Amino acid sequence: MHIPTPVLAVPLCLTLAMSTAQAADRVAHEDWAAEKRCEALKDLHTADARAALEALGSDIDDKFEGSYKRGFYATFADNCAAAPGETLTCIETAANSIHAYSSCSVNTELDRKMRFAPPLSGSDLVSWQVHGYEETSDAITAKVTASLVGTWTDPSSSRKPVITFAADGAVTYESLKNNERVKQTGTVEVMSPFRIQIMLDGRRAYKWAHFVDGDQALFSQQKATGAYPIAKKGATKLGYNGMFFLIEDLSGSPTCSGYDGRLNPMEMSCKWTGDGDSRELHIARAGAVSIESGSSGGSRTDKFVERAGHLIPASKSSKWDRVRQ
Repeated sequence: MHIPTPVLAVPLCLTLAMSTAQAADRVAHEDWAAEKRCEALKDLHTADARAALEALGSDIDDKFEGSYKRGFYATFADNCAAAPGETLTCIETAANSIHAYSSCSVNTELDRKMRFAPPLSGSDLVSWQVHGYEETSDAITAKVTASLVGTWTDPSSSRKPVITFAADGAVTYESLKNNERVKQTGTVEVMSPFRIQIMLDGRRAYKWAHFVDGDQALFSQQKATGAYPIAKKGATKLGYNGMFFLIEDLSGSPTCSGYDGRLNPMEMSCKWTGDGDSRELHIARAGAVSIESGSSGGSRTDKFVERAGHLIPASKSSKWDRVRQ
């Protein structure tokens, strides 16, 4: 089954994580053995990740440290220990140890097998992802099921998928495979107001963030991508493709800040463009050195639209059209 992946004064965010992380040591340990320095880096990264979650307003429980540290690749210790001493010093003394992988160009000259990085864990740790964490109820299940009823197509997919939801929760899915139409049947389970799970032929479950707006629906397998409610007060929280944004003054001249999937603070700006239904919120992210690959990337703009009091990606690649009710 093919499931489409969606394509969605400047505040400097590098200081966002400092309130808690300042308590951690920011000194070079040049007299320590490399293995000990690298073990200490894990603690430093954990402190900065915690501070990022606090800045995002995410709940943090007593399992956080264990969950975060389990995300380090098994090769982290050996590859870190093999890195030049000056590289470790740069990370140790940086204001944010996670961002240091970019600012210190840690992996720029390293062979792929020798690279190391903090965990990619943002989507699993940010607890305010509404489509992944909310409770459900009989009323929510009935409302979501009713909104899905009908036959939907994805005009952006070459496999020409067609999915039909029935009022009793039954699902039929058809798509092209080797130039032939393949049909699967199953059921849909409502997991929350913004998340559903589809089981086809009793074998595999597909978890979708979803949002129905009339005869168009957003369906996405990305953990952080979905519909996020616009806050009436304070910052609006928005997730997209593993990144997390906080947007202030959304009704006026918005300002934004946020983190990527490694809880690395990003430099960005945001603004509204257009009018009416065509109005879009543009979040421009400055080009930076990739933490993982060490390569330099260009700037990128992610676009969102407001629908029924929510922000959703403006990209057409994740949108399905209802063709029959």
